[in-house]
Amino acid sequence: MYIYGRNIIREALKANIVLHRVYYLLSPGSDRDFKRLLNTLESRKVPLISSTERSLNRVTHSAKHQGIVADIGDFPYVTLDKVLESGKRPYFFIMLDRIQDPRNLGAIMRIAAGVGATSVIKSVIDSVDVTPTVIKASAGFAFRIPVVKCNNLKVCINILKEREVWIYGTAREGKLLWDVDMKENSAMLFGNEGNGIKKSILNRCDEVIKIPMENDVESLNVSNAAAVISYELLRQRSIK
Repeated sequence: MYIYGRNIIREALKANIVLHRVYYLLSPGSDRDFKRLLNTLESRKVPLISSTERSLNRVTHSAKHQGIVADIGDFPYVTLDKVLESGKRPYFFIMLDRIQDPRNLGAIMRIAAGVGATSVIKSVIDSVDVTPTVIKASAGFAFRIPVVKCNNLKVCINILKEREVWIYGTAREGKLLWDVDMKENSAMLFGNEGNGIKKSILNRCDEVIKIPMENDVESLNVSNAAAVISYELLRQRSIK
């Protein structure tokens, strides 16, 4: 996988992501900030390869690479078992059922990092993988949050329940968000952009919640909904 842009690559470095090689375009107008980044990469023993604008455009399918592209190989997913072993309590998982828009996934990963979530758990079937577009939409914070690929959400839900994690589904027929106590181990499940959470998955939830809406607005974009609910959970947990 190729990631690109100065801030994205800085975030990868902060997260100790292995950069197999970095392609860069050093022009007469390159500023000090860019040169400092190259020096940092060189000090980390990252192979640096001088490239051309055309080559970088071709690799990234974009002209917005800011003159620097890194090869990171496969995205570093983690296992749920590893997250449960290392995550601090109370847990807070964000679970995703069939999210297909890479910009939504990236935004949710940024939200997860912002609220200090334990992990993002995403379904495999009918779901977008973590791609360069997702990483860009996350502003690089995709590297700050453990991401689990779950082949079967029902199985992952059962594993979390065994660890005393309360599973909250999100749907219009749920209980008002403000009336729910989310201070203990929690997992918030968000569904597909068009169809929501699959019924068989929703039935596995311990409780279903909703965001209050006015003016006949039926729902929010899934990443906006994730932000509202995640920060309500953070607010509740901040109250002593």
